[in-house]
Amino acid sequence: MISPKLNKFVAASALLFLVSVGLCAQSTSDDNQRLQKVRALYEAAQRFEHASNWVEAEKAWRAALDLAARDARAWTNLGVVLNRQSRSSEAIEAWNRAIAIDPKLAGPYFNLGLTLVKTGDYTGAIPPLQRTLSIEPRNEGARRALALALVGSERFQEATREIAQLLAQSPRDAGVLELAAQSFVRQDRYAEAVLYYEGGWILRARQVTCGRSTGMPWTGLLVHQKQLRLIAKLWNSTRRPRCFATASVIFTGSSIVTTTPNVN
Repeated sequence: MISPKLNKFVAASALLFLVSVGLCAQSTSDDNQRLQKVRALYEAAQRFEHASNWVEAEKAWRAALDLAARDARAWTNLGVVLNRQSRSSEAIEAWNRAIAIDPKLAGPYFNLGLTLVKTGDYTGAIPPLQRTLSIEPRNEGARRALALALVGSERFQEATREIAQLLAQSPRDAGVLELAAQSFVRQDRYAEAVLYYEGGWILRARQVTCGRSTGMPWTGLLVHQKQLRLIAKLWNSTRRPRCFATASVIFTGSSIVTTTPNVN
């Protein structure tokens, strides 16, 4: 026969078990409600972003972070929204919060590096962009920004390696050719700069519908007047005959080879 004391103990234990189950159920229910609110705020923030309503997007991301303070992606997105409002210092702080929470997330490093490049802090931009590429090696935007930061920091040998990788992926990218030219200009290597600037100009000219298809000489495209003046200046610096004929551009790893057939 079970003693009265044991009966009381069993009853008390059963009551505690039922209470704990009830609390767990209540906790699970609360968590589900919180997650639903966070999800709704995420969706609202993204809608505001698509509408370029940065003020309301910021409010939505901050409200989401009130409920999920350790969400690195939310901090990353908040930084983007703040940066869109020209509040770069606050954006940088948000991205650093995201990095502290999840150091393996590429987004905050990339946005941080890109913003530092745009503000002219080339040296400061290099580490986060390198970290981005260590996480996402095929992130072409990060590699472009890193190459620009390296050129701006006068780390030309490293910049050349990054530019070479970009051209290996996209050998007919006018922007990359022009970035290489900028690097050579800063090193007073004008002859090489001319080749790259000409290569970039030629590729851009081919994208203009009023070019060869209408019989108009590419050298007459007004859209390239500024670049033509720069090329002319560089050609004069090299004391070589000026030539703006069309060319096919081949990247060889350390330089480009151009062929210049007559185009009437």
